[in-house]
Amino acid sequence: MKKFLKNIVFIVILITISLLVFNIAYNKFGYGYFSKAVSIKDNTIFSRDSKEKCSETNSYKIENKNYNNSTFYKKIKVNKNTPYKITCMIKTENVEVLDNTVNNSGAKISILNSFDQSECIIGSNDWQKVTLMFNSKQLEEIEIAFMLGGDTEKGNVKGTAWFSDLKIEEGALDSDNNWNFVCFIFKETNVKLPEGNYKYQMSEKDIEQLHNCIDRFKTTCAEFSNNLMTASCDIIEINSPITALSYDEDKGYYISPENISDEIDSYLSKKDYDHIFVCARLTDEKSSIPIKDWIGLGSMEYKGIGYSDIRMPTSSKSYEFIYNKKINQFPEEVFVHEFLHTLERNSQTYGYDVPVLHDNEKYGYKEEKSKSLYNWYKDYMSLKIQSNNKYIGLNPEIYKYKPVNESNFINSKKLTEFEEPKNVIEKTQVLIKAISSKI
Repeated sequence: MKKFLKNIVFIVILITISLLVFNIAYNKFGYGYFSKAVSIKDNTIFSRDSKEKCSETNSYKIENKNYNNSTFYKKIKVNKNTPYKITCMIKTENVEVLDNTVNNSGAKISILNSFDQSECIIGSNDWQKVTLMFNSKQLEEIEIAFMLGGDTEKGNVKGTAWFSDLKIEEGALDSDNNWNFVCFIFKETNVKLPEGNYKYQMSEKDIEQLHNCIDRFKTTCAEFSNNLMTASCDIIEINSPITALSYDEDKGYYISPENISDEIDSYLSKKDYDHIFVCARLTDEKSSIPIKDWIGLGSMEYKGIGYSDIRMPTSSKSYEFIYNKKINQFPEEVFVHEFLHTLERNSQTYGYDVPVLHDNEKYGYKEEKSKSLYNWYKDYMSLKIQSNNKYIGLNPEIYKYKPVNESNFINSKKLTEFEEPKNVIEKTQVLIKAISSKI
């Protein structure tokens, strides 16, 4: 009997020790249902941290000992053309980007193989909430990444990041067909470039022209789309000067969202917008910043919102933004054109065939005196371009696919994709996967 009791005690102690060792191992190396990936091996340590955590659950920790692109990620199934929102808490310590001119690197949420990503956190910061909202478009599977890194080698990052309280929600499309635009007018440009110092000031006439063009743009959107969309627009005049520009071999110098984020983010956080125009003077009769002959640049994106640059014409006597029955009946053309680049890109990502916006001559449309390409844009937006005995242009559905925002999640569905394993069997499976991982 004593021997039996000793065996029982031994077994209980053995089980207790085994469970203790198992829990220690799982709490350190059990990465839930996430996989790991790095660009450069042996530079990164992945772990679960029981000390640095935002809530009761151990945080996911990525420590890049040297510059690297590292991530926890998980593949999940999604419904096509559906809004999703991912949130998490992120804490960082000494996070540095290899090239500090790269703006899309740091600790962030990202959808692999896409342009969808949250804001990037660098430096040392206490816990803060980070959100990524996106539309699944034509995808049925996505890979959600909690990342410490960037999209290119120059964007590689070193330092430490903790990710906690991972959540995902499924929303619903907004049935409202009104697009809410915001037009930021920067009154001053004052930049120092390798080519020299450039300083320009918007005149009252410049600003008046832009206000008038926006008023016409709103009416034109409804007219050209046969009221499939309407447009409203907040015009915000910024007194702080533009002090930095980005450079591209094809564009020359231009205003990227990161150049002006400090000035526009406070406005974007207060209201949901569907498209951003940024207007500035980058030239006058005396000098010009080296740009590649553009008056508008489109097809860019900032925080999931379409983004376009509009620059004032060189000459103060130009009629480019002024309505005149004989000279220019379509002064809002550049605003229409750059917005259509966003709808063109959206059409492609949602799987719709759409004519290339710059292919007007291919379909028999040429610039007309005083009206320029008025008829091309009108037929483009109303699906009335004739081609091979059929009509082509923007699919009417594309006007419904506005950027995802908080209004899409009023009655959201909470998903369980990021839940921790619930029992010993599930934890064991996760732990075996983690131990067998070569990273």
